[in-house]
Amino acid sequence: MEKEIDSKVFFDPVKFIDREVEWELFQELLEFKGQQRILAIDDIGGMGKTQLLGKLWHHCRTVKPRIPSCFISLGQQGNSPLTLIKSIEKELSKADIQLPNFLKFYTALASGDFSPFLTSIYLQGANFQGATNVTVAGTMTKVEGSDITVNVSASGVAELKPDQQRIAIEVCVKAFLDDLKQLANARVVVLLFDGYEACGNDLESWIRSYLLDRHFFDLENRPEKLLLVVAGRKASQKEPSIRFDLYWSPEDIASVVGSVRQLGKWEKKHLEEFLQNQGFNYQPDEFDILYRMVQMGLPLSHVVSTLNIMMTNRGIKS
Repeated sequence: MEKEIDSKVFFDPVKFIDREVEWELFQELLEFKGQQRILAIDDIGGMGKTQLLGKLWHHCRTVKPRIPSCFISLGQQGNSPLTLIKSIEKELSKADIQLPNFLKFYTALASGDFSPFLTSIYLQGANFQGATNVTVAGTMTKVEGSDITVNVSASGVAELKPDQQRIAIEVCVKAFLDDLKQLANARVVVLLFDGYEACGNDLESWIRSYLLDRHFFDLENRPEKLLLVVAGRKASQKEPSIRFDLYWSPEDIASVVGSVRQLGKWEKKHLEEFLQNQGFNYQPDEFDILYRMVQMGLPLSHVVSTLNIMMTNRGIKS
């Protein structure tokens, strides 16, 4: 079997090489000296974006005091904002960080208990017509602003039409954003999103319209200590994977976003260290070829594949 680069989220600090420039940019974000709260990393596939995010995630987990952080692969979240939100909540809970309002509503949604939704401040003007067998507290509940009275039962599962299900999910999402804002006003929180180009349309739209616009670009109302590092695979050298320019002004982008349009190229010492850490066997003439590939900007996956072929031709199993 050919040796491949380990791109698992579970970062190995011993095998990580270079990226001093990108590391310094992240450190500047953590100092909160300016308005920047986003570090956007663009490059073609196989250049080490995932491993770089792994290094930043590892730092957040091991620094004292520990920084609450989430490493999320957006390509594994489907097309649902609620799936992404639950992934974030799950990761934060590993650091004993709770999102109490979100958990209350999400638990109610999952169990069919809609009493929290009927008393929620988020439901002003909501339409519950058509909902049946809704479990609520008390004996009889009048839905404010309507002629509907919801019958009470001690148990039962809500049977909601799609529009009521949508309303309940919206409450969960808004509660999450409120919890996140409250948390990030009190302490530093770092979100690390990998694979932005793999977002479904609905998920990308939510990230842009709700998370980015409200929690990062709204300078007056955004959380004080929320940071985002987002990496994406660009389709070409000219067009980035994350098109901030389509939705915000150049001035706002310059103020909020720090960009890495291409990861720094390795020097010979970096390639040597990488190959040694990965346990590769190579000859001097082979190394020269591999280094020329690095200088040309070819992905490390191509470099590894080429060396595997070289080793096979020399009769060495990779």
